[in-house]
Amino acid sequence: MNEEIPEPTDPTDLTRPADLGVGPAQRLLTEVDLARWASFIHQGESSRTTLWLLLLDGAGRSLPELIAIDDVEPGPHPVFIANLLELVEMTLATIAPGGSMVAMLERPGTPHRTPADREWNEAVRWEARQRGIPVQAFFVACAGRILPMTLDDAA
Repeated sequence: MNEEIPEPTDPTDLTRPADLGVGPAQRLLTEVDLARWASFIHQGESSRTTLWLLLLDGAGRSLPELIAIDDVEPGPHPVFIANLLELVEMTLATIAPGGSMVAMLERPGTPHRTPADREWNEAVRWEARQRGIPVQAFFVACAGRILPMTLDDAA
């Protein structure tokens, strides 16, 4: 039998999203799962800065709502972050008690972590912690790359 063996799926190939394990009610349980989600959302180059939030239920399943805020400021504004995370807190309490979130800052520019990226990471994580919202991951997407931001990056 001379069957073609399919090539492994490239995590940045968006032509077959089902192969990426990304979709409504998909369980995102590992760092790899979360990075696949970020790769699926990031379309390579971005001409503007967008903050993406994905909400997960207590079992790690993605909720159907995906929050995208376009043209955010280069650095986080405390009132904006507080209001946004208040909305997330109310949403999770209403439809997914025990849930969590994943955040991604998509921006143009250098494919390296910047001081502004660190400020966004710190501001989102701090406000989420104040509200009891677990942050599963924070990513920066730029120039076709996905950069995970850790708690150490927020310090």
